[in-house]
Amino acid sequence: MAAQTDSNCLPQGITFIGQNQANTFRQNYPGCKIILGDVTIDGTTLIHLDSLYGIEAIEGDLDINLSPNLASIEGFNGLERIGGELYIHSNTLQSPIQTLSGFSHLKQVEGDFRIQSAQNLSALHGLEQLHSIDGNFSLISNDQISNLTGLSGLTNIGGDFLVSLQDGIGSFFGLQALIAVGGDIRVLNNTALSDVSALNTVTQIGGGVEFAFCNNLHQLNLLHQ
Repeated sequence: MAAQTDSNCLPQGITFIGQNQANTFRQNYPGCKIILGDVTIDGTTLIHLDSLYGIEAIEGDLDINLSPNLASIEGFNGLERIGGELYIHSNTLQSPIQTLSGFSHLKQVEGDFRIQSAQNLSALHGLEQLHSIDGNFSLISNDQISNLTGLSGLTNIGGDFLVSLQDGIGSFFGLQALIAVGGDIRVLNNTALSDVSALNTVTQIGGGVEFAFCNNLHQLNLLHQ
């Protein structure tokens, strides 16, 4: 394969399924800073993504399956913008990744932001620079996540806000910078949730508000519509 030196690369996207493929990325695309297509991380032999360091933007979706051997996503430390969806998930409790420190420079997601069934992820640390999600925000069935402090820089969500089946989250502390949600706010089936006062800073809501089956949540003194 001849090396491609353009700063923009891979309009057709790329799926990483093996470590050798990941290791040769910079060799094959030495000048690439912007991946034009979708990026999928889904391989049981992947250990790290260090050769992706230097990627500043992904114009398509970024889909990451936190597989048992994937020990680091630090290769995304240069990533500042995702033009599509960010989807992080896992079907195993064996994933060694517990935080999102590999996204320390990510500022904007122009599509949806979705973390679902990431079984061993315990915190959202690493997303402190993220200020804008143009699509929907969804946290669903991530049993080990106990707080939202990694989202301290998030100010705007263009679509819906959904937190569901997050039994480890007791409060929404960490969302105090959030001021606008363009769609609905839906908080469903969160058994430990007792405090949503962090959402008092939200002054713009484009849709409705629904809280259901959050049995420890006894007071809703929030949300200026």
